Amino acid sequence: MNRIDRYLARTALLYTGLVLAVLLSLGSLLVFLGQQTDIGIGTYTLSDALWFTLLQLPNQAFELMPMAALIGTLLGLGLLQRDGELVALRAAGVSIWRIALAAGGAGCLLLLVMGLLGEVVSPPLDRYARQSKMFAKFADVELGTAAGTGGAWVRDGNRVVSFGQQSADGTFGGLTWFEFDEQHHLRSMAEASTATQLASGRWRLLGWRETSLHTTGVRVTGPGEHEVNTQLSAEFLGLAVINPRSLSMSGLWRYISYQRANGLDATVFAIALWSRLARTLSVVLVCMLAVPFVFGPVRSGSAGRQTVIGILLGVGFFLLTRTLENSGQVYGLDPVFIGWAPVVLLAGLTTVLIRRTR
Repeated sequence: MNRIDRYLARTALLYTGLVLAVLLSLGSLLVFLGQQTDIGIGTYTLSDALWFTLLQLPNQAFELMPMAALIGTLLGLGLLQRDGELVALRAAGVSIWRIALAAGGAGCLLLLVMGLLGEVVSPPLDRYARQSKMFAKFADVELGTAAGTGGAWVRDGNRVVSFGQQSADGTFGGLTWFEFDEQHHLRSMAEASTATQLASGRWRLLGWRETSLHTTGVRVTGPGEHEVNTQLSAEFLGLAVINPRSLSMSGLWRYISYQRANGLDATVFAIALWSRLARTLSVVLVCMLAVPFVFGPVRSGSAGRQTVIGILLGVGFFLLTRTLENSGQVYGLDPVFIGWAPVVLLAGLTTVLIRRTR
């Protein structure tokens, strides 16, 4: 990169950083306000809520980086256009593509930052934040994760519960229930195909089959439907299952390989993997997308209107991405299509708009 490229990239990065700081401030405020209903439950205090909010900052930065890059590049290059600096560059023979590639160079640096956040910083901090919060709220409950399987063991008083992966609707499967007496002798063992928490707080267990141990012998009941009371909540149990949004791309790849090797459905994790990869690469494209809106494809349009149109277009792209991620599994869409379709569309749109810009 020569001096002009570095100047343009530095301007885009500076304003992206400022926009990201504003977005993180607003996002952190919303996260903190969302913690107010949990303060006072168990040992979860105001300081715990602040700590949880701070630990969520890297994950928020990863999610908000493309949006911040688009708005920041629009503002930074828009300022240069208003001051006539881009006009001088164009008069000196610097092409639109040259300016777009300089903005893309800033996007490449942001891509590296996103990669660092998404692979190294955010996943462990997000898991630690969730664990700290849940252990504070449910101080009397013990939980352990079964390494490599995605399942977990939970202790609730004299009960020990093993369960498998959580589905998108909050249903837990593969549940095994052990109950002990005060002398830690096994009283009963039960299995259930699915477990769902009701609005009353009770758990509905389907496919329930219980084996009880008595002095007179063994009694087997079920299969059928059963409801139980327990301190466990779906929020707490969700802590132990694998959350695709809390995994790095390398972690997602390893978990997908494990699922497929054991004949299990890995669609949710495949969607998360391809969407995460595509979102990371999209930060380069959104920086380049800002260029045609800075110059404006319509000469008679004001710079402010072009900036608003560019921001709305970026918002529409991210809404489309989220919609595909959330509904792709329901409609049976291919994970690769879900992840890459918005990015391919964005790349095509960026290319067309830059070519039309004079």
